[in-house]
Amino acid sequence: MGYSIDLEGTRFSFPSLKTLLAKASPERSGDQLAGLAADGPVERLAAQLRLADLPLSELAQDVLEVDSDDVTALILEGWDRAAFAPVSHLTVGGFRDWLLAPETDADALAALAPGLTPEMAAAVSKIMRAQDLIAVARKVRVTTRFRSTIGLPGRISTRNQPNHPTDDSRGIAISALDGLLMGAGDAVIGVNPATDTLEDYIRICEVLEAIRTQLDIPTQHCCLGHVTTAISAIEARAPVDLVFQSVAGSSKANDGFGVTLSMLDEAHEAIHGLGRAPAGANLVYFETGQGAALSADAHHGMDQQTMEARAYAVARRYDPLLVNTVVGFIGPEYLADGKHVALVTDARFSGVSTGACIGHVGPEALAGGPLGKVREGDTIEIEIDTVGLTGRVDLVATTDSELTPGEAAALLERRERNPIVQVDPDVPDDTRLWAALQQVGGGTWGGCVYDVDKILKTLAAGEAALAQQAADSAEAWSATVAAKTKADDATSERRAR
Repeated sequence: MGYSIDLEGTRFSFPSLKTLLAKASPERSGDQLAGLAADGPVERLAAQLRLADLPLSELAQDVLEVDSDDVTALILEGWDRAAFAPVSHLTVGGFRDWLLAPETDADALAALAPGLTPEMAAAVSKIMRAQDLIAVARKVRVTTRFRSTIGLPGRISTRNQPNHPTDDSRGIAISALDGLLMGAGDAVIGVNPATDTLEDYIRICEVLEAIRTQLDIPTQHCCLGHVTTAISAIEARAPVDLVFQSVAGSSKANDGFGVTLSMLDEAHEAIHGLGRAPAGANLVYFETGQGAALSADAHHGMDQQTMEARAYAVARRYDPLLVNTVVGFIGPEYLADGKHVALVTDARFSGVSTGACIGHVGPEALAGGPLGKVREGDTIEIEIDTVGLTGRVDLVATTDSELTPGEAAALLERRERNPIVQVDPDVPDDTRLWAALQQVGGGTWGGCVYDVDKILKTLAAGEAALAQQAADSAEAWSATVAAKTKADDATSERRAR
């Protein structure tokens, strides 16, 4: 079945629901890499308008169109028609309005949840602004529990992940304690192991269990090894709190992770049978990643946003404690090239940053550098010669007009520092000292490694300058006193006459 719409005299046709959903997606380079994205903003708008008129009930079918896909079977078998009934008469656009209506509250959303398929959720999200999504998300209540409670209104929970390159027990423990001292880890203390042997898995669980019990911390821990390793550890009665697994939105993509739904069923049953948690606790931890299905050539022509929603359907089956998406780790093709996300900073940056990444720019923003004068709406051009290893970063336009290099330089010279660039009043003394030594050592580039001789020379010069300043001040004070004394003597002499 095809879908079409006439827009300003042009007919746009979409041969399937998969195509319609893909063309309606916000621009993503991963979808472009897969050849699924709209040709441009006009086709995207046409797809979104056609999607808005689509009856919501049409999405309660096999949209993926792949035989014997376990994820599709899970979705359709778990679809609750009675829960869907209150919105069954709506279009996707009407469903958007229903979600945003003031009378649609947390209870209504919770009652509806079993009646929604991931394709329905993906479809309506494609015709919503970021503000719309935030407004609806504020109504949703997702509360999970183990030894701590996660998701209560007005609270945030954090993960403490003390990874170590060799899974050294002492290194993991020290890193975990460091995170705990910063208040991180009430959601989970989880280690992503460098290896996936059963012996190492059990040892890591024992290290985390010792930390938890000896410090009496109301949290839970997890070794982020493969689900089959977790099952073996549970069989050995190891102190396993949570079962972890990366999941995706199709059977073939999950095959790429070496996991099936039956394995997850077995792990879910095993962890609950271990008896380490209070009744009703959530004992599974999932990670997803937009682009994972594309990486495994297992997206079957479905766009990334919809595949991600299908991954959440897998997670929902097991009532997990945590689900987080890790775009860039297990789904690198989410960003296919360097055109979409660039980074220019006067600081350091993460090793998993993608796109054009330029750090340690000097002078720094607080020192009057150009970064501190950039405004919202400015257009920055980055040019990198990957052969000659040279490059340049230029301001080329503002919201009002394009700029020549001379005009851009003059504009930056005239501009005051952006008001949002401020010194943090809570910067600790050791950080202030580090920054000062770096600057004395040669600035951002020269000071990345301390130049001890230059620092000592600068300190000596500073001491000499301060001593000279003190001597000059003393001499000036003496001269002032002498002049005043002379004036007073002259005054006294005149009075005597």
